[in-house]
Amino acid sequence: MSVIKSYIPPLKYIVILSDDIGGSEKRFFDIYCALVERDPTVHFVAPGMLLDKLNLPSPNSVVRKNIVRLEILTWSISNLVWELYSVIRAAPKGSVFHYPINQLLFLHLLRGHRLSMSLCDCTRSPFDNKKSKHDYLVILALHLASKVDVLSPTVYSKLRHKLSPVLVDKISLTPQGTYVNPCSYHVAEKKRCEVIFMSRLEEQKGITDWLKLIPGVWSRMKSSSCAESVNFLICGDGGLGEMTARRTAELRSAGIPVSFLGMVSPVKIFAEGRVVLSLQRQTNFPSRVVGEALLSGCSVVIRDNGDSRQFGNMKGIVYVPDQLESDTLYDVLMPLLSISSSEVYENSKLIRNDAVRVFSSMESVNYFLAMVGG
Repeated sequence: MSVIKSYIPPLKYIVILSDDIGGSEKRFFDIYCALVERDPTVHFVAPGMLLDKLNLPSPNSVVRKNIVRLEILTWSISNLVWELYSVIRAAPKGSVFHYPINQLLFLHLLRGHRLSMSLCDCTRSPFDNKKSKHDYLVILALHLASKVDVLSPTVYSKLRHKLSPVLVDKISLTPQGTYVNPCSYHVAEKKRCEVIFMSRLEEQKGITDWLKLIPGVWSRMKSSSCAESVNFLICGDGGLGEMTARRTAELRSAGIPVSFLGMVSPVKIFAEGRVVLSLQRQTNFPSRVVGEALLSGCSVVIRDNGDSRQFGNMKGIVYVPDQLESDTLYDVLMPLLSISSSEVYENSKLIRNDAVRVFSSMESVNYFLAMVGG
């Protein structure tokens, strides 16, 4: 007598294979939260060490119930593959897996799953001349995926010229760049005269450039009427963390009002701050920090390079030349710090409203719903 297996409908999985939190990790968690409200078959798969750093909702919410936790005690590719493959084996045939980071699509061979991926690196294409092992993994994934989301307009253009017509038909450009849950950010009624640098502390993020420029900016600013209330905040962690802490202490000893806060949540800092800097060396689009800052009503000073101008002329954005100079930054910062508190609050609400329209649009949600087969 034959046994009839019960039909299990396919599910959808967004798989984030990362051990630390950054812009891409937060962006795709926000996307997942928006998707699962519309489609309860969407799941979020991530290592526990990453989930512990995300702002997870209450246990009873559908967002929390559909999270699949990979228990990896020690981060390694073998441990990662072992834990992930148990999820892959249990997934019903026809399920969709979307990989934004570390695309291990080859693990799905002969499993009957539909695969998609995102390319989140805005600084280079996997086909650039100097290839890494990771680039070859990405190129393999490009051939296995049925849909490919590309974050950077420049990388997208390169791929369209490099790929075969079959592969070109797979790729699409992320609408609006980043996506941010607007409910996570707010505008404080009183915004302090704070200039905030928040990023991973790595060379290409512009931290060393900013540390060199602070003394020149302050030498002109210290005689202004708002000097007593000005504070420079540096937030983040990374390979240059120790250097940043040491240099910040030296600047403070020299009488400059600068503080290094380490890795902190942007929610309160941005809500109460006035100006945020985005000074990456290659491109600042589509930096999540820009979206978070604008949703918090901050003005954002953006280094004009790469795809940075893709942000357009949104309210609150000011561009500065790629070749940074302290005088230029002073000229940009002083008008923003000199505005009265009441005027700042009203202006901040306008900045936030424009940011919601761009960074929290349903166009992004619908795009990724289609990406995972919704």
